[in-house]
Amino acid sequence: MMKLKFRAKVNKSHGEKKTKDYFVYWEMGARFDEDLLLDGYDYIDFRTVCMYIGQKDKNKKEIYWGDILKTDEAGWIIGKVAFNNASFYLVDDFDGFSYEPDWEKCEVIGNIFTNPKLFEGF
Repeated sequence: MMKLKFRAKVNKSHGEKKTKDYFVYWEMGARFDEDLLLDGYDYIDFRTVCMYIGQKDKNKKEIYWGDILKTDEAGWIIGKVAFNNASFYLVDDFDGFSYEPDWEKCEVIGNIFTNPKLFEGF
């Protein structure tokens, strides 16, 4: 059985000084108050919580909902991971989609939260 894993963007801010955001990863059952200790000024942006889809790309990197992938699936170059009807699938910027992409032939090149421009216009 696949472990339920998640990722979320952490907004990092120390007073007035904004520093680089980062991602935190956890498995189902983790408690935010104990297992995901963050610096006092950091906070998880819950709008960015993404679930692991249970697949890895050609570089063995875990794929999460919201990841942007480079692929030749259906003749596309760039696609993003989406979720609908209880399954993950790949969608392009023109609403084309593939419900059964070959995930192991794709490459994660970013995600919609930190690299949204990678997906625009493809």
